[in-house]
Amino acid sequence: MNRMTTSRTTEQKTSISSNTAKKIVHTLEDVERDLQNMALKKQNETCLPLTADSKTIKKPDDGYLKTISAKIDELVMELSPTENEIQEKEDLFKKLEKICHELFPGSTLYKFGSMSNGFSLKNADMDLCLVMDDASVLTAVQIVETLGEKLRMENDFKDILMLPRARIPIVKLKSARSNISCDIGYNNVLAVHNTLMLRAYSDIDERLKKVAFLIKYWAKRRKINEPYFGSLSRKVPILPVLQRLPHDFNGENNVQGYNAYFFKDISKLKSVWKGVGRNKQSTGELLFEIFHYFAYDFPVKEGVVSIREGSVLSKEDKNWTVTNNTKTDKYWFCVEDPFEITHNLGRLVDRDTLYDIRGEFMRACKLMNQNASLEDICKEYME
Repeated sequence: MNRMTTSRTTEQKTSISSNTAKKIVHTLEDVERDLQNMALKKQNETCLPLTADSKTIKKPDDGYLKTISAKIDELVMELSPTENEIQEKEDLFKKLEKICHELFPGSTLYKFGSMSNGFSLKNADMDLCLVMDDASVLTAVQIVETLGEKLRMENDFKDILMLPRARIPIVKLKSARSNISCDIGYNNVLAVHNTLMLRAYSDIDERLKKVAFLIKYWAKRRKINEPYFGSLSRKVPILPVLQRLPHDFNGENNVQGYNAYFFKDISKLKSVWKGVGRNKQSTGELLFEIFHYFAYDFPVKEGVVSIREGSVLSKEDKNWTVTNNTKTDKYWFCVEDPFEITHNLGRLVDRDTLYDIRGEFMRACKLMNQNASLEDICKEYME
């Protein structure tokens, strides 16, 4: 069960005190105990006491990082979809595409998400986007209900669920043959452009894909959600900010009222960005950098992760402070959508969940500091 929807009990959520944060953790049991002490007195606090002394957390030695890098390579191979799964998904896509064309002439069905951006894990769901032509007079509700009813009549699909009034109207289904889960969203064009940008980033440096794989696997095993973490190395930049290239060009690509521009011609990247190939960090070191950053350095109370700017923005400047929390939009942990910049990708993170997430980054960072195995770092969290 995901801890984003089911938080730990009060007894489990006690906070890391300043004394606990300053000690060196020597065993896996100590780390787990730290995590269970994550929210002490939080019920009586008016602000987030998420400070911790990172001076005791040193960069692991090169030999350990080399070993972790090799283990990451092995895990990526193990977690990658098989050729058979890829073909099953392609066959499912073609069936759905044919049905959509028959129902809605002039429509287009796009693949997006991990299926197309290069970050798909084995047995991951499929994400598709149905876009109608300009002549369509059907409403989103009519489109989702029409498609859902049609799929219910087909023997190739099962577990059909229509969500026509969701933020992005959607039809959920499974393949009766392969049991692959699939979501078909309506008119989610920005997600398609987001996928293309992530694919471009993964084409620049293969380390991004490897670290992203590991983070997704780790988050799934530790039962926290999988927010997008970007490239936050404190050393030589790994990736350029594609939405800001070339530096002398103010790019624009209007999609549904938002600027979806990014530099696409990766073959010409060297001509517009001098950082190509300069960063030599191993995947193990990059993984530690990400864990350390979100455990100790990211200003969670004031900051917003921005892929668009390649930096941390101010919550106050975006009017995303916790005083503006609503039932559906919360601002405890903020990640700006790279295109729909008024949308906080972390809007579902509440106060309790933020403690869980922060605690998991601390746990992972400390384990790497003591040369723990990748298996221990990604040990499945048990309720």
